[in-house]
Amino acid sequence: MTPSYRATSARFLIALFALGLAISAGCSSQEAVGTTPSDAGMPSSGGDFGVAPPPIGDSLPTGAISFFNLSSCPPGWQPFAGAAGRTIVPGGELDVEATAGEPLSDSEDREHGHDMGGNLPLSSVTYAGIAGEANHGVAHDGMPPISFTSKSASSGLPYVQLLVCQKLTTPVITQKLVPSGTLMFFATTTCPDGWGQTMATQGRIPVGLPAGGTPDQSFGGAPLTSTAGPGPGPNQGEVRTHHHVVQGSIQTNSHGIALLSGGLAEGYAKNTTYPYQTSSAEAPVDLPYIMLLQCQKL
Repeated sequence: MTPSYRATSARFLIALFALGLAISAGCSSQEAVGTTPSDAGMPSSGGDFGVAPPPIGDSLPTGAISFFNLSSCPPGWQPFAGAAGRTIVPGGELDVEATAGEPLSDSEDREHGHDMGGNLPLSSVTYAGIAGEANHGVAHDGMPPISFTSKSASSGLPYVQLLVCQKLTTPVITQKLVPSGTLMFFATTTCPDGWGQTMATQGRIPVGLPAGGTPDQSFGGAPLTSTAGPGPGPNQGEVRTHHHVVQGSIQTNSHGIALLSGGLAEGYAKNTTYPYQTSSAEAPVDLPYIMLLQCQKL
């Protein structure tokens, strides 16, 4: 190898060494102004590779309304005031936010009573004597009206108080998907995408499935409906009423009368036992509710 070639090779090695020092110095100066190893894509002392935490939220659609066994709504949800003190009954698009009854207060045991009345047919009896001033207090025959009011008593309505919340935030699609068949309420007239309106539950009160029961079965009377109320505002939910058949008997007491020979006194009520049967006045069931659209995850 000639001397000139050795000189050229030495200068090339020196240049490469100087370039390495410059790169090393540049990296050191960059870290000195605030770039940490983790910022540069290197693992930190705790083993964190800088992965962002999962977003807070859920995949339920905005506007979803549900019961929660909590003292406060989860993040992204707020209390749904319309359901305070009420149960929720699934309804159609024309029933949304229709209400019936006064809301229950905290731990209230709702009471109710009935007015009852009718007529009591009294048998007629005739006395041989003279009707006059000495015969006060004797009842006349006929059909005198009777009326009375039952004492208010507990309706025995079994219920549990749960917080009802409505979702405000948009769904987080990266969160766990909602299982097919999930039922949710909405204060809208249409279901969101991916959800369909339930039909069998409309106008009926949801009850937990008894042991050995078959789901999606309807029982009882006709579904509840709503009608347009006076003036602006939501519709009025149907107030379902009921009555009771009442029967019994009334025993009268004898009453002495003054009689004279001759003459005829008639039209008095006979002292006996009088059976009766009547129906109470119609009274509300006293189940306060609000109707909302119920949708099922498809």
